[in-house]
Amino acid sequence: MPGRKSIFEDVIRNENSLTILLCIFLRYNKSFREKFLQKIFKGKIPPVDSEDINIQFNTKKYGRPDIIIKNDKLCILLEIKKEPWTELRRSQPRKYIDYLKEKNNQIIQCFKRVILLCPRNYWHQEQWEKGCNDKKWINFHIIYWNDIKQIIQKNKNYNDSLFGEFYNFLEVRYMDIKFTKGKLLNKTDVPEMMEELSKIVKIIHEFIISHYSIHPDYYSDRDRFEDGYDYKSDKNGRDILYWGIWYKFWKKQYTPLCFGVCETWDNKQVVKLFRETYRKCKKIYENDKEIWYMEPITKDDLCKNKEDIKRKIEQKIGKFLDALVNKKIIKRKKG
Repeated sequence: MPGRKSIFEDVIRNENSLTILLCIFLRYNKSFREKFLQKIFKGKIPPVDSEDINIQFNTKKYGRPDIIIKNDKLCILLEIKKEPWTELRRSQPRKYIDYLKEKNNQIIQCFKRVILLCPRNYWHQEQWEKGCNDKKWINFHIIYWNDIKQIIQKNKNYNDSLFGEFYNFLEVRYMDIKFTKGKLLNKTDVPEMMEELSKIVKIIHEFIISHYSIHPDYYSDRDRFEDGYDYKSDKNGRDILYWGIWYKFWKKQYTPLCFGVCETWDNKQVVKLFRETYRKCKKIYENDKEIWYMEPITKDDLCKNKEDIKRKIEQKIGKFLDALVNKKIIKRKKG
């Protein structure tokens, strides 16, 4: 079943709908629930029934976690983030920790948990970890949607059920980049390297079009040795961004991936905004006619751990796209 569009693609529009779906699976599939708990706890786990799992539970002054799993033996507060950029509230996660400390004295500490479930490239993981930085309180975790994919796969009948549809949704949304640190730019692995570079271009393209109302054209020019996407402000609109592989840039700057704008584009505000956003961007001349301003994806970016690569690139490009949104040149998609 994985590999085609999920029936949930048009249903899960925001964080709330994703939370509700996960809560339903936790409540009504014992095998999935047990494997999820095994991801959190080591050793023997107290039994959890479906009625122990609730959504948007109001803890009053301690906030409202997305999902709470609670009985006389354990308490788990689960905060869910669907998108990489969704901000944490100021009270997160400290208020949740205070709730577990002050309102659940009958539960031993090893069965109290504060969990963040998010994309691997979630921008605010460091902020979450700092909020949990209490030497006397270490029972917090970050779980990724990729982990949920693995849990679903352990369900022996997942291909013949709604779990397969859920897996398809997560597979498209939270795709793994499968290369190891340092291997990407190894000259002895050129075919594999090019395949992985193209995969990164595609993944970031999916991020752009799913979160911003702009119109892409796949662009491949073998004479100029380019392979990427041109983006316009609307179907008949003006150019606002190029993202992808540019071999001339690679040759000059020693890094294959970049994004940027051209000085000859009609919308001069876009070019000015790009240069203001990336003050150290590279100036590239093309055939003595065009001047391009490009921001590189550096070797350091590409040699990070694989879970950090996508987040780093999204943050870089997102900075410019958000600036376009603020100037009302493009719009951010809802949901």
